[in-house]
Amino acid sequence: MRNSNAKQILILTGILFLSPTAFSHSIFLSESQATDEVAQRLLKEFWSHTKVRQTDLFYDTVEHKNQNTIYAYALVKSRQHDVRKALDAIDALQKIDDTNPQPWRLKTWLLLRQDKFNGAVVSLGKYIDAVKADKTLDDFSRAEAYRFAGRVFAFLDGPVKSKTNKVSVDTLRRKVMFKLDPDLSNALTFDYNQVEKQFQKFMGDKQKHDDNFAKQDEKERKIKFAQLSQVEDQLSKSKTKLNEQSGTVAETANKELNAIRQQDVPLAQRQADLEIELADINQELIWLVNDLNYWNNQALRERDPLNRSFYFRRAGSVDGAIIRLELVARRIRNERDLILSERAALRRQFAATNAIASNQLASIDSELKDITRQQRVTSNQKIRTTKPTRKIITHSVSLKNKATSIVTYEQFPLEIERQLLLDKLK
Repeated sequence: MRNSNAKQILILTGILFLSPTAFSHSIFLSESQATDEVAQRLLKEFWSHTKVRQTDLFYDTVEHKNQNTIYAYALVKSRQHDVRKALDAIDALQKIDDTNPQPWRLKTWLLLRQDKFNGAVVSLGKYIDAVKADKTLDDFSRAEAYRFAGRVFAFLDGPVKSKTNKVSVDTLRRKVMFKLDPDLSNALTFDYNQVEKQFQKFMGDKQKHDDNFAKQDEKERKIKFAQLSQVEDQLSKSKTKLNEQSGTVAETANKELNAIRQQDVPLAQRQADLEIELADINQELIWLVNDLNYWNNQALRERDPLNRSFYFRRAGSVDGAIIRLELVARRIRNERDLILSERAALRRQFAATNAIASNQLASIDSELKDITRQQRVTSNQKIRTTKPTRKIITHSVSLKNKATSIVTYEQFPLEIERQLLLDKLK
């Protein structure tokens, strides 16, 4: 029993005195194997543009992440065009180890996609330094690295030249080219020239498209100018015609109104004469009525039959005069009323003629204002047709955008990198 216990103590002691490196290495292998499986799952199950959120949810649940897992995640996020998270993953990876060239290459490419050109220049320098330091790379891999550098330099010198720091680019180029092997220099120069030719072709196509558009635009503007000139002439003719029509309406109306006034003049004069005559008769009737009353009163007060009879005769004579004058007054009033009726009809005719003419002139005036407005619009349109059309030329913009995008000249080999990492993890 005592020997058994001693054996156990010796075993435990041996375990406790194992080197820390050996102990930790055994654990690291276990965790490494687990995280490599995670990397494989990332590259196989989540290699899709439609699994952006699922990828993040899965990756966030991984507790232990090694370099392979982080790089696999960066590749998947690059594939999903989630540039920000891909860059974050590469930054995390480079805090662990910044000597691996491939993450620097991917980072350079992603920074160029984000138009972070100064950062891309720094990243490219780190990539070349890592390539130089990595003695395990074969000649083909080194040539590919400098071909990539050549394409990036051409991109920075051409499509995005106005957005880059020329001093930084030139300084890095001199550093890269310093004592560079001729074969590698040729590889860099060859790809530099290829990008330059490609960019010049894009610019040539864009210029050709712009020139064709300018010619077509000028042709269309000339046609439009001629059409607008015809419209302007037609509007001017219409305006002249309306002004003539307005003058005709006003002249005709004035003639008709003056004719009505002329018809009214003798009637007004005759009415005035009748009013005076009627006023005189009315005054005379007043006097006669007073006389009639006087003789009737005298007859009523007189007791002498002879005198009373005289008074009654005088009253009868005055009464007859009154009757005759009333007949004359009635005739005058009838004539005056007829004249009033005729003058009222003339006033209605005058008002109707005036209203018709006013409505016609108002309508013509409205048309003239509308024509004036159209003339102003047409004139402004003619001015615009003398200037080149300033509008977005879809194809031209498309060519420009394509010419200033890094993916036009350098597509990062994501599929190849994915397969290489999968081969490494097997």
